[in-house]
Parts: sequence; structure tokens; C-alpha cells
Amino acid sequence: MVTLSVVRFGSMFAGNQFLHRLACGLVCLVSVLAIPNSPEASSPPHSAPSTNGSPADPYLICEKGKRQSPIDISSTTLQATQGDLIFRYVPTNIHVVHDGHSIQAINEAPSMAVYRGEAYQLLQLHFHEPSEHHIDGISYAMEMHLVHKNSQGQILVVGVLIQLGRENSEMLRAGNWIRQRLGHRFVEPGEEVTGAFMLDVMKLLPENQSHYFTYNGSLTTAPCTEGVTWVVLRQPIEVSPQQVKRFVRAYGHTARDVQSLEGREIRSH
Repeated sequence: MVTLSVVRFGSMFAGNQFLHRLACGLVCLVSVLAIPNSPEASSPPHSAPSTNGSPADPYLICEKGKRQSPIDISSTTLQATQGDLIFRYVPTNIHVVHDGHSIQAINEAPSMAVYRGEAYQLLQLHFHEPSEHHIDGISYAMEMHLVHKNSQGQILVVGVLIQLGRENSEMLRAGNWIRQRLGHRFVEPGEEVTGAFMLDVMKLLPENQSHYFTYNGSLTTAPCTEGVTWVVLRQPIEVSPQQVKRFVRAYGHTARDVQSLEGREIRSH
């Protein structure tokens, strides 16, 4: 089974085991920007293994759930919604650790998003290729997910679509830092990469952050936990074709197929 890399924000959430199973994180992407070779993968990371229908099966909801993500968003049949989305991310120093299971970039700085007046702390961010959400049947080159949690334990995921275009300078800068610390190789199990590197997540967001789609869905990787509030920003950001190729060469295609809407309502702002 493929182990996926995670970028984790805030040690107070380190005990949330399901977040360890989320898809490739920022370090996953910036590592391939810096390192040309790729690890072998035995199976697609977003393909749930076959199950026998047991209630104890951790993958059961991935197959049987009725509020699964991602979805294909039809932009012509949406209801309007109220509720501002405000990002209060601060530049944060990170260091990279390989714990034997995944590569994590760890920091302590509080960053949050405020959605409909509720504060959600940023836990981690990660990337998928191609995009998981589709807009009117069309997928994008990649998609970034920013995973948040509020004080009641509710999950908010902000999806940022990524289209081909100019090189993303913040991702390139992070990749250069990894390369300077390690050279052209991957982080080894048990290894820690230290040194001051300040990641500015705000620079990974599109200019227009107020227009979005929203619906109730799930995590897109096992255990596919439902009850997740999704906000997908309308305006995409850009990465270069070379950056996407490096991601795919190292980690393959990491997107889950779109799931049935099952009568759910999608709203726009």
C-alpha cells in the first residue's frame, strides 16, 4: 500500500489518525520539484482495496457512503449562499520529518480560515493530480486541498483548482530549499530536515478568494469520512507543465474519481 506524504499544521492535532491518510502533501510536491527521480508505487493511492462488506471495514464508507467527494460541479444549476470566507494564514517556519510512514512538514504557527463566522485552524495541505473536482465536466491539471478543523471537531476543506500556466514561484522556492538541504535524493525514514524555511500559504491562493462553490461531502481518501464542508474556489492558480510532470513522475496520478451527487445541493457565492 502506498504511503502518502503530508504537510501538517499544529501539533495539537497530531493525534488525528485519519488525517495521516490524506493524499500527497506539499512536501510531496515540492520534493518532486527538487528531485528528478521517483519512488516505486505498488498501487494507486486513491483506490480503496476490495472489501467483504464487514461493518468493521475501514473502507466501507468509501464504497457505500452517500455524501462522498469529489463531485462534478455544474455551475449553471446552483443556488446562491451567504457566508464570507476569510483567510488568516501567516508565514510559518517548517521542518521536514520522515517518521517511517510519511514525510511531514511541521510547524507551530496558528493559521486559520474564517467561514460563516466560524474559525477553522489549518491542519495541513496537500495536492492531487489531476484535479479531483470537475467543473461542468472539465478537470484541471491539479488541485490543492487546505484541510481545517474548528473547536467542535468539524472539518472544512478548501479546494483550489490548478491550471497549466506560469511556474508557481512559492512551490519552486520550497522545492529549492529541499534540494539545498538534501541534494538530489529523497528524505530517508527516520531523517529530519531542519533549517529556517518560511512557507507563505497566502501565496498559494488565487487573487479572488471570495467566489466559491460549497457543498457537504467527505474526505477523498480512506476512510472517506463524511460530514466535511467543502469550499471550492472558483478562480484557479497556475503551475508550469514541468512542475506537474515532476509530480506525476514521482507519485503518479493521485485523484479519486468523481462521486455521485446523491441529491446533494451545491451552492455558490
